[in-house]
Amino acid sequence: MKKSKMYLSGLFLIFSFVFIANIQSQIRNEFNLPDVMGYKVLKCDFHLHTIYSDGEVWPPLRVEEAWRQGLDVIALSDHIDENYIRNIMPENRNLPYTLAEPLAEKYGITLIKGGEISKADPPGHLNAIFLTDVESLNKKNYQDAVKAAVDQGAFVFWNHPGWKQPGFKSVWYLEQDTLYKKGWLKGIEVINGIYYDPIAHQWCIDKGLTMLADADAHLPTAYEFNLDRGEHRTMTLVLAKDYTIEAVKDALLNQRTILYYQNILIGEKKYLSPLFENSILIKNPNVTFKGRSTEYIFITNNSSMDYELESITDSDLLRFPTKLKLYAGTTTALEVRPKSRETTGERQITLVYKVKNLMILPEQFMTYELKIKGDFQPK
Repeated sequence: MKKSKMYLSGLFLIFSFVFIANIQSQIRNEFNLPDVMGYKVLKCDFHLHTIYSDGEVWPPLRVEEAWRQGLDVIALSDHIDENYIRNIMPENRNLPYTLAEPLAEKYGITLIKGGEISKADPPGHLNAIFLTDVESLNKKNYQDAVKAAVDQGAFVFWNHPGWKQPGFKSVWYLEQDTLYKKGWLKGIEVINGIYYDPIAHQWCIDKGLTMLADADAHLPTAYEFNLDRGEHRTMTLVLAKDYTIEAVKDALLNQRTILYYQNILIGEKKYLSPLFENSILIKNPNVTFKGRSTEYIFITNNSSMDYELESITDSDLLRFPTKLKLYAGTTTALEVRPKSRETTGERQITLVYKVKNLMILPEQFMTYELKIKGDFQPK
């Protein structure tokens, strides 16, 4: 989708990127998230390009990037159609996977064979993953190409639907409807790079399609995302039984995904709620107040996500911060104080917060109830 911010010319520069990557310390930056409903949360990217279409890196570098940046699963999905192969024409379109597979095995990265069916709008660009033979998708007619993918048991999703549309507003064309009604279209890329598409988000909800978020990287990801300043690459969080290709495919077919970009998570409440609640630990939910003494509730965030909370209701009994940020890997002291000296006895208190970076619907965010048991005693 994205135009390269800069073009690297000559094999010398290409080899330089590989050399620089190889001499860097081999350190993996883990992105820790708790299990959800008995499933492991796998960090995935299903839309990546290499030098064998319009990307600027060799296939093995995509594996090394993924490992260093805390991912578990990637799919190489170079453009299949010749008009998008702008660098090196592969002798066989399975070559990127073949070149990357040995390193993926060494690093323990689950590597998925994929390809991008790249036609003019409509239907636009479609990713097919879990392929056995990419070459067989090289067909002029988009339906023939998609059928060839489906015949291999592929999972097909629509890439960046707003791209090239007026105002970047996605349009559901007859061609998409045809694929959807045939049961061939299984998902939509709701986030491409750093761009979120609320229209595509709503389509996934309304039509029962799987939501995906991918980097769509053409350059090295260090050039696509501001990693040095703490920005993490866009990814799809897949709730899978294990790290196998079969488990990842099962999760996608059953829409068990959460989208991550710009420190925001997007997904169904049934997944976001346990993910958040399993991320945090309320160390002292029972608090004793002496008169109007100030006390603290200690909240530990064991995940790699920063969570931003804002209260949406007041409390008749307590004064408490209306805004709260739970930084990754830290413990926050939430200051609470009785409003009145006259309050006595044990009371159940619920503080209701909106979690501002957990989105369950377009422009609608998840709420969280912080439950406290207060024992109000005279001073």
